[in-house]
Amino acid sequence: MSNEILANSLAKTSFRGRNRRRIMAVLTVITGCIGAGMVVGAWFSIGHVHGEAVIDLALLGIIIPLAVYSMGVVRGWQDTVAAGGELGRVAAWCTRTKTTQIIPFFCLFTILGLAQSLNHALDRPYSADTASDDASVAGFDAGMRRACVSSGMASLGDAANGPHSAQLHSRVEAYCGCVGTGLKASYSMAELAALAASADRMSHEPKVQRIIAACQQEAAR
Repeated sequence: MSNEILANSLAKTSFRGRNRRRIMAVLTVITGCIGAGMVVGAWFSIGHVHGEAVIDLALLGIIIPLAVYSMGVVRGWQDTVAAGGELGRVAAWCTRTKTTQIIPFFCLFTILGLAQSLNHALDRPYSADTASDDASVAGFDAGMRRACVSSGMASLGDAANGPHSAQLHSRVEAYCGCVGTGLKASYSMAELAALAASADRMSHEPKVQRIIAACQQEAAR
């Protein structure tokens, strides 16, 4: 009698396990289709939203179906153990060390974090002018850094070609990067363009002089 009860219990467990696997397979296919749509949507949104939003949307489209699939795999391991079956080494280790209890929470927090990041990125205003300003700032920064490094190395005279030229070059680059960062943080693109158009104004601008002095002190350490 006890053997029959055990056999019936195992049969019921196996039946429930098969039903769960079917349900998880269907959910994986559905979320996979949704994820593919999100990745395609991210591709078509390039140039219309901030780059962070595109990346977050694409990652969500990849991670959501993977999360559903991983939870289905974990549930399958649990059903196998309940039915008295044997697991592979990795599955057995995950089950023995309770790693399977962490996976769902990890997936959930990852999805919530990406969703929050996507929400913040979409809340930020975006326009073609914004993208143009970003490119202008990047171009200004690169041009200013090249000119700064060139003039800085030229001011060193013969020392620029001496045995310590590599060390001097890296210090000049660090100084110029500091100045560029300070200028971008203190002025808008229009103000930077006006300053660049007038070397005399830049040399007498108090805010610029404070930035230069602070970067000189940093470079001298």
